[in-house]
Amino acid sequence: TEPDKALGMKGRTAVATGKTPYEFNYPRNIIWPEEDERKFIDAMIVDRCGAHFIGFRTMMERESGQMLNDVYLSFSRDGLTWNRLANEQPFIKRSETEAFDTGQTFSPKNIVEVGEWYYLYYSGTTHGQSTFDDIAGIGLAMLRRDRFVAQRSDSTGGYLLTREFVIEGDNLVVNMKHYTNYGY
Repeated sequence: TEPDKALGMKGRTAVATGKTPYEFNYPRNIIWPEEDERKFIDAMIVDRCGAHFIGFRTMMERESGQMLNDVYLSFSRDGLTWNRLANEQPFIKRSETEAFDTGQTFSPKNIVEVGEWYYLYYSGTTHGQSTFDDIAGIGLAMLRRDRFVAQRSDSTGGYLLTREFVIEGDNLVVNMKHYTNYGY
């Protein structure tokens, strides 16, 4: 929109609350592209997962004259204050080879729980937006429950540095696996 351009914004996501549409308050911006990002927010689908809101941001960028999309992950505890990962990579990336999602991936609508897995059904097209000879399809991304984000190291080991925080309670549980048969 013109106000977005005047403020230097490249798409944003806002929320308004109220019991009915007639009672909605003024929209509040909740997430927007960083100043140095080349991508625009094309859409954001939000789903509740346990105590968190998970936001799937479809981010668009111009590449080789096409508008191409990848899906990125956002998360929130209250639906109003949103976070993203530092140095984030696409959560659902376009295929690099000729496939139904080479041009675009679009945000999944729901997180479907199937046993110990989450199924994320997403759509994709062979070309970018504004191309009318696309072939579209539906893809399935699968991840283990509660594994939206993971940190891994190679066989030489590694470390994980977090911001300082105060533990509220008597203990801290670290969800991890240690593989001794691989030498680390």
